[in-house]
Amino acid sequence: WKFRTDDFDISFSIFFEDGNQTVVNTGRVDSHLKEQSGSYIAPVPGRYIMIFDNSDRTGNSKRLYHFISETPPDGMANDSTLGVQIKN
Repeated sequence: WKFRTDDFDISFSIFFEDGNQTVVNTGRVDSHLKEQSGSYIAPVPGRYIMIFDNSDRTGNSKRLYHFISETPPDGMANDSTLGVQIKN
């Protein structure tokens, strides 16, 4: 993943829905100052939800630019399980 925002920071996390757990939690990041990037290798198949959370900054709207890609394991069909959720 890669993302950035105009003007203000944002919280970012990845949630594994099938296991009901957060697997990546960066907390608030200064995505308006530096593009944020990273990756996560899923140990098991399932639904992983990427969450961009601005809920504690309701007075500060922002524009989010993101690039997210998914690469299935060798030998598996590309049945996309990628989900993005934005909380205002």
